[in-house]
Amino acid sequence: MAVLNLVGFWVIGTAVGASLCFGPEDLGVAGLWWGLALGLTATAIVGVACLRQTDFNDEARRASERTGNTSHAVALESKGKEEKDEEKGRGNPLDESAMGASL
Repeated sequence: MAVLNLVGFWVIGTAVGASLCFGPEDLGVAGLWWGLALGLTATAIVGVACLRQTDFNDEARRASERTGNTSHAVALESKGKEEKDEEKGRGNPLDESAMGASL
């Protein structure tokens, strides 16, 4: 993430800002701020894309393995099993067979 911020702020933001500030547009200090805003916006977009591709359950499991915290790993495994059961349609209280059995 530090590299992302470095590129977004210093490489993109400062370069675009300097060109808007001193270039043919001659926007002055406002051009510098617009360039920095553009660089940080690009950083935010790439950061959100990275977050959307992160599997947080897998990351938590790997962190638990690294720290030796097995109770958290067991809880994550059981939660993962429940999610798989829900995907298959088991364990759903609104399932037709469950509704028929409860009536």
